[in-house]
Amino acid sequence: MSRVGKLPIKLPAGVEININDNHVTVKGKLGSLEYDLLPGISVETADGYLKVKRAAETKQMKANHGLSRALLQNMVTGVSEGYEKNSACHRNRLFGRKNRTLVKADFRLFARYNGAGSERTDS
Repeated sequence: MSRVGKLPIKLPAGVEININDNHVTVKGKLGSLEYDLLPGISVETADGYLKVKRAAETKQMKANHGLSRALLQNMVTGVSEGYEKNSACHRNRLFGRKNRTLVKADFRLFARYNGAGSERTDS
């Protein structure tokens, strides 16, 4: 996770960052989000970028560093662009008059079930 933490976070236009001790507030056109930094993690802004730094090189501190950076990046994205729900991997379809349903799982296994649920054919 320390490689993730080293990347700077670009602040888009219209996003404001307020840092008070270990409390970070991110404000944008879609709302406001707050986060309390973990011990040993600090944040600074410069030239339209947000940088997350750590105090020590321990394994736990590196993990917290990457976690904090990822959470802050998600906060910036959330208040500027927002998120949309995408459920492309789970689809139900009706087949003909027999009312069959196609189930597509994340691991790409396709199975057809009869409307009654008793007949199963893998394809």
